[in-house]
Formats: sequence, C-alpha cells, structure tokens
Amino acid sequence: MTIRELRASWILLGLLLGFVLAYEPRFAWYAVACVPWMLGLGFLLPNRTATVIGSMSTRLVADRAVRIALLVLGVLVLVVAHIFTVVAALLVTTWFSACLLLLAATGRADLLRASIVGIATSSVTVCVALLSLEFVFRTQSISTNLGLPSEIAAWETRYDRLWERNVFGFRSRHEEVHKPTGVFRIVTLGDSFTWGDKIAETDSTWPAILETALARDAGADRIEVISLAQRGYTTANEAELLQRLGWQFNPDLVIIQFFANDGLPSGPDFQSVGGEWLCPQHNLVPVRFRTELVQHSAIIGFLEVQYNALRSSQPCYLQFHQLYDSSSATFAQFHSALGAIGDSARARRTPTLMLLFPFFAPGEWTIESYPLRAVHEQVASMAREEGLWVVDLVPYFAAEGGDWRRWWATRYDSHPNSRAHRLVAAVLADSILGAGLLAQPPEVRLAAPR
Repeated sequence: MTIRELRASWILLGLLLGFVLAYEPRFAWYAVACVPWMLGLGFLLPNRTATVIGSMSTRLVADRAVRIALLVLGVLVLVVAHIFTVVAALLVTTWFSACLLLLAATGRADLLRASIVGIATSSVTVCVALLSLEFVFRTQSISTNLGLPSEIAAWETRYDRLWERNVFGFRSRHEEVHKPTGVFRIVTLGDSFTWGDKIAETDSTWPAILETALARDAGADRIEVISLAQRGYTTANEAELLQRLGWQFNPDLVIIQFFANDGLPSGPDFQSVGGEWLCPQHNLVPVRFRTELVQHSAIIGFLEVQYNALRSSQPCYLQFHQLYDSSSATFAQFHSALGAIGDSARARRTPTLMLLFPFFAPGEWTIESYPLRAVHEQVASMAREEGLWVVDLVPYFAAEGGDWRRWWATRYDSHPNSRAHRLVAAVLADSILGAGLLAQPPEVRLAAPR
C-alpha cells in the first residue's frame, strides 16, 4: 500500500469510530477508541516513518502466509461484530492495527510477519476452543445443573402458558369477576413464589392445590381460588392490584404472600426495581457489547456466576434486612402498602391472611436459626397491627428437617418446587378449615384468628 492509501484508510477508520460513538454517553469509550487511533496517526504522519511502514506493508502483502493470516483476521473481526456489536469490532481493529503500525515502524519485517501469522493462528485456536466449550456447556446435563442462559430460556417453553388464555393475564383457571351464589372465593396475591416459577403445570402451584384440598371438604362447586400473582411483584404492587382489581372479585378471603425481597422500591402502575438494586450483579462483558448472543452464551453465563460469587462477601439474601430498617424509604413504602391492605380489608369486612414464605437458604434451619427470622417477626407484627391474619411457613418447613435445598425447584433455582407448593397448600387448608371460615356467614368472618 502507498503512504497515501495507508493514511486514507486510517482516517476512514477514525471517521467510522466517531460515527458509531457519536451518541455514546460515556467518555471512557472515546478514550478507548482515541488512544490507539492517535497512536497510529502518530506513526503515519511523519514522512520518514510512513515510508518505512509503506515499504514494510508492500513486502508483507506479497507473502502468501501473511495474506491468508490477514484474511483470517478479517473474518474474525466480522465474527466479533456479529457477537459483540460493530463498535467492539472497530475497537479491536483499531488496537490491532495500531500495534501492527508500531511493529512496522521498527523495520523488523520478520517480527511483524511472525506477529500477524501468530495472532491469526492463536485467534483461530481460541475461537475453536471456545466454540467447543460453548457446545459442551449447552448440553442438557451441564446446562440443567448449572442453570445457564439456555436452560433459563428453555423454561418459558415448558410452562402450560395458562396466563395467555386468561382474560386478565393471570395464571389461574378462573377469570369471571361475578361470583356465583354459594361460592366461597379466595383471591391470592403474590410474586413468583405464588405464580409458580419453575413449576410447569398451573395445577401444581399452591393456589390450585389449595382449591382442590378445600373442595374435598366443602364441595367442588363451592370453592374458587383465584391467583392474581405476578412474577417480580412487591407488596406495594400487590396492594395496588388488590385495590384496582382484586376487590372486584368480591372475595371471601384474601391471601397476600410475602417474601423477604417484597420491600424493594416500587412505583405506581406496578413499577418496581429488580433484586440487582440490593445485590448488584457485575458483568464480565460491558453492557455496551451485550448482544443477544452474549446474553445467551453458556460460557459467559457460567463465568459471570462464578465471578459474582467470588466478589460477594456474604449471601445476597442477608441484604434483605436493609429493606425493613425503620428509618429507610423502603420500610415506609412497605408499611404504607400493608396499611392500605388492612384498611381496605376492614372496610369490606373481609378476612385477609399474610402468608410469610421463607427463603430456602442452603443448610438445615430451625425456627431459631433461620437467617431471616428477624424480618419475618417484624413483618408478622406489622401485619397483625393492621388486622391481618398471619401464617409464617418457617416452622412448617423447619419441622421437615434436612437441607433446605431439598425444596428448590431446580438445582440452581431456589424457588419452591412442587413438593413445597403441596406443603404450603396443606398448611393453608388446615388453617382455613381450623378457623371455620368456610362455615361462617360473611358478617362474622373477620373473627378469624389473628
């Protein structure tokens, strides 16, 4: 290549970098791009250095091995663009080209040739190795055990998709707002623990099992358990849903399921932040380069899980205590949501039950040693002050003994499995029947145990 062609190519590369980074809000990316480009420009501007580089490039292009290596590297740049975005490909190209210009400026043709061929060879070797590992990690046995992205994505195809056929989008077989005469109707609200995350069949979730259990005692035509649960909902979201829609079902009993992260910040129209707000997850690949291919990579998913585990000084669930600090905004929001639930329940004279779900932390836990015991005691006390009936599930799971990972839905997911859902339904059925709610007329149901 002539000196003019080299300079024109380098300026064109700079223009491409400027174009793709034009709307990049972070200055760091400009620095990452500008440093190698300015370095390369420094080698191409002086006529003496540029002459050496031009002569070197002419000799190298005549070498068949170098031409093949450059072609291979060009293909790899296209692969990088496909996997990590065009910006990543341009940055790699700029840094690589700047390094080649540096070597060319030294006049060491043998070193430059060996570097180009060596980098091409090693890059192909690494790509083949990574591709092989990706296929290995995507095998069902490994992916299922580790909970890699392909396994998580596959779960959406395993559900019965009942919510898609429900007019309200709820995972429930009931969708009639009007309550038939003589029917005892229960409305349940909660998050993924009630919705049934990693439970394929709706009939295996605790609201559906509870309906079957109560129907055996009261008659199948007299019981309806309507699940309004949504994945990711907080107590504030549930209070809003109860006010907007839940009461329209005219329930005889309302069950509010609680989990320790339900105090996360929330907003109107069912807004809430994810668990990352309390337990930030760190990415090995910058967000700028996280395409769909990266998001679903088994290798990257595995490495990021291990990376975050090494960075964490304590289990994430221990951070939940912060949400219920009486001086925090999250506590005030949670307290307000509980108050709204209690006020509306009293106004309608409808018994409302607060169901406290434990976190299935690895280990054998008792009532006294359960790591989130303080949170449960605090929430139970607050709920009772609002006139809610409280059922804490910790004693029931503790009574079963053994490592609490036995209740995990999968080896990598601590959501309750079908066995745990059956236990919850049994506890609730005994509590409801023991309180005599099914036999009581509506005007005296508020006398249920608090």
